[in-house]
Amino acid sequence: MNNEILKMNSEILKALHGSVWKWIKVWLKLGDDHAGCNCPLCQMGQGCAGCPIYWNTGKYQCGNTPWREWADHHSYMHSTSSFHKRWVECKECKRLALKEVKYLMGLLPGYKGKKITLWTILIYVLKQRRRGHFIYKKTP
Repeated sequence: MNNEILKMNSEILKALHGSVWKWIKVWLKLGDDHAGCNCPLCQMGQGCAGCPIYWNTGKYQCGNTPWREWADHHSYMHSTSSFHKRWVECKECKRLALKEVKYLMGLLPGYKGKKITLWTILIYVLKQRRRGHFIYKKTP
């Protein structure tokens, strides 16, 4: 068993699922990205060293992830987005949000190392709905 799986306790796993949900909402234009302010992984209060994204990349503040591409794209292309509030505004935003969904799902046990397709995401959403999680409402 690798070190990352050993570190993945129930709190971290719940936060990782929450981050996947956040990005599915962003991708579907049902929510916004407020950087760490609405990231369940960042909200755990463990800092980057306690985050599976850091374990995967070895970089602080989501370096070397699709989120960094997303943030850079917004900085350069969308003056309507503030530093801490970003949403899908164009096709490239949509592509980058989907890339973040796939990246985060790839960190989940059972998905790691597997190709994440739209079907994989749909099945994930259906399984989560069956467990009582919903993504219908737009995040305030």
